[in-house]
Amino acid sequence: MKRPIMRQNSDKGTDDCLQRLLIAAGGGRRRLGYVVVANVDALLRYYRDSEFRRCFQSAEVVLTADRFSGWLMRCLSGVRVPACSPESLLLRVRTLMRSTDRILWIGDTSSLPEGMGTSDIRCLQWEAGADALANLATCVSFVERQTPFRFCVLAMGSPQCELIAHTLSRRGRAAGLVLCVGS
Repeated sequence: MKRPIMRQNSDKGTDDCLQRLLIAAGGGRRRLGYVVVANVDALLRYYRDSEFRRCFQSAEVVLTADRFSGWLMRCLSGVRVPACSPESLLLRVRTLMRSTDRILWIGDTSSLPEGMGTSDIRCLQWEAGADALANLATCVSFVERQTPFRFCVLAMGSPQCELIAHTLSRRGRAAGLVLCVGS
């Protein structure tokens, strides 16, 4: 059962949420799941755009990028959401990577963190300013061709990350855990 938003009662909630999420990705996945790390811009779009809201509702987990974003999410939706910066999420994920894991990175490849811990990193450079629909189709096709994977990092900003992850989820052809971490 999907849990679009994980509730938090304390800072421990973030660790519990990430632990469950990363354990779920531990043995490989037979279906696609995705995590959204929302910043203020994404939350405002969530409030104004019903299609974008569906992207959040389909996510396995929604985290906020910082405490202010968490406060804003609580004001907009009435739900307390754990805060975890994209950098912190990637650091935690990196501790779980094995040398044989297939990792996908879509975004600015110059921002790829050093020492990802695997020899099988497959990258797709995000073409900023290019035709959005063509870019979306290229990314979806790339991910589906690389299936199965352990983690796919979408590092190109909102709303592109969430739209790509939601499209992959709806199509049902990819298997792995997608992390929407922004740019």
